[in-house]
Order: sequence, then C-alpha cells, then structure tokens
Amino acid sequence: MLRVIGIASLAYAKIEIRAMDHDVQEVTQKNFDSVVSKFRDSQIASVFFFKPNDKEETFTMYNEVAKELKGMAKITGINCEAWPAFCKDHGADETPMIKLFPLNPMPAYKYAGDMKKEKIVKALSKMIPNFVTDLTADAADNFLVSDPSKPKVLLFSDKEKIPTILKALSSDSVFKRSIKFGFVKKSEEAVVKKLKIKKFPTFFIVRGSKSEIREEYKGDMDFRSIHQWVNLYSESGMGDKVSSSGGA
Repeated sequence: MLRVIGIASLAYAKIEIRAMDHDVQEVTQKNFDSVVSKFRDSQIASVFFFKPNDKEETFTMYNEVAKELKGMAKITGINCEAWPAFCKDHGADETPMIKLFPLNPMPAYKYAGDMKKEKIVKALSKMIPNFVTDLTADAADNFLVSDPSKPKVLLFSDKEKIPTILKALSSDSVFKRSIKFGFVKKSEEAVVKKLKIKKFPTFFIVRGSKSEIREEYKGDMDFRSIHQWVNLYSESGMGDKVSSSGGA
C-alpha cells in the first residue's frame, strides 16, 4: 500500500521553484525587466516557461543547467499558470519551453534543441562573449608586457578550445575593462616552461609594471571561486564611480 501511495505522489509531483533548494531564479511578469531585461547589455539569460503540472524531471534537468552555469549566465523560470499573458506574449503556447536571451542587440529566441542538459549548456555557452587572447609562444611576451596597469590572467590547459568559464570571466562587465585574459595550450611548451606550469588546468596571474609579480591560483576550480580571486586584482568599478553633489 505504501509503495502505491509513493508512486502516486511521484506522478502528481508539481514543479515549484524554491530559492533554498534550486539554482534557477524564479521571475514574474512584474520583475522580469529588472531581473533579465535590465542586464541584457552585459549578461546572457534563459527563461524556462512552465506550468506546475509539467514533468518535474524536465525542470530538474534545467536546474542542473543552472548549477553548471551559476554566475556565468542568468538562468530563470516563470510559472505560466500564474502569468499567462506574459507567457503568451513570449510565444509559450505550450510548456515547458525555453527562451534564450543573448546580449543586445541580438533578439531573444525559442530554444529548439533537445531538452537535455548538455545541449542547453552548449547553446547558452555559445552566447557568452569571448574577450580571451589565444596565446602562442610568439605572442606571449608581448601580451605579458602590454598594458602594464592591467593584470594578466592566464589559463593553461590541455584542451584545445577556450572553456566557457574563461570566456565568462573575460566578459564580466568590470573585468573586461580592468583585466586581460589569455589561453595557453599545453602544447605551447615555451610559455609553459617559462612560467613553470606543472599541471593542467592552471590559472595564473601576472601583474606589476614589469610583469614581475606572478601567482598561481590554488583554490577550487569553479566559476565563483575563480571570480573572487580575479576580483582581488581588478580595479573594481573602474570608470563607473559616480560622486554625489557633495562628494569629492
């Protein structure tokens, strides 16, 4: 009897976004502009249009997307039973539906791929701008001494392509003005040897007027932790400081 009740409860499980349990941020018709639209010049986003009786496993999968891209993209969801007019305006005639919001001026569009975590992560990752320099041995020396006021963050990797996490760091609204980012493949042996890199991946920062200060990142390899580390060396708010009428 208990088994039957358990199966029945699973069958009628409803989608409910809980801030303490999920990485998806719930939005409403009232706060959509302040949460998503306001930041479209600097941050990509996605919206999961759902009704509570949709399959919960689809939302669970979407929440895994939010976990993987936490801090790198704004991953949101809206209840179309609560906000039917908003959902209709966005073309969510059927749910669940995902809509992707690239940076302005690119228009938002419906996600048409498979409802699988890997596919959605890939679609979102492609929208993240890339301000990373792909460094070769010939270009590395010039890169390290250019713009002496800007620290240089390098990622040494045994992969061939610039990863999403580095692209997201490079396109941060403050970092892209105050930090330079480089990607160094393991095969670029001269650069690897010069900076004494022993393992891959490794994040490394070079700073100082003559690139004389060098430090390897020792923390966890997740976006939030690396972002905090880079932020220590960023001229936070550069160009954005506004004084009040009585301020200095």
